Amino acid sequence: MNLCRVPYPKYRACMYLSLVLLAGCATQRTTIDDIAYASNLALLDGNWQVAGKLAIRQQATDNSNASTHTLRFDWQQRADDYEIGLSGTLGFGRISVEKRGDWVSVTRGKNTTRAVDADQLFWQQTGLRLPVSQLRYWAIGLPAPDAAFTLQSEDTDSTGLKAFQQGQWRVSYPQVEPAGRYLLPEKMIASSEQYKLVIALKNWQIETP
Repeated sequence: MNLCRVPYPKYRACMYLSLVLLAGCATQRTTIDDIAYASNLALLDGNWQVAGKLAIRQQATDNSNASTHTLRFDWQQRADDYEIGLSGTLGFGRISVEKRGDWVSVTRGKNTTRAVDADQLFWQQTGLRLPVSQLRYWAIGLPAPDAAFTLQSEDTDSTGLKAFQQGQWRVSYPQVEPAGRYLLPEKMIASSEQYKLVIALKNWQIETP
């Protein structure tokens, strides 16, 4: 396993090196996972969109009961900026989460709230502490560049994307699909002690960089 904490400019090279080293440590096989990671890095500067469904399972705590929320989403990513529409069982209808430059906004009906911290803003608006700022990377099969991660080599299988641990979250990809030269998640699971996110991603559309 490899641990990598790097500033963004060195992220791509360090991450690819980690994957190569990992592939050479336990086995000598040639697998699609290294090819997938190398090609998916190009999507960090690219444009793509995807739709799907998100199930949020919250464990019971001293202050709250266990709960499950199911949301539908449509997601448009434009390099570092994004717009995500959410609708479902959170009790306030459809909301939009949008990032432009350094600012993130959440719009509910006619009310828009802006901040620079996406995770904190989403928690204030929904009561859910989710890794909103990292999902952009996880959705394309990559750990986020701003925090350490540990690749879970023992969980690599025929899907071609490796599971990893990042912070309190363990991320795995039980189903993937090819989209041109990319291998992208069709199902992603992210689990922490408090939450389990099961995300189905459908209808990938990629604009070639």
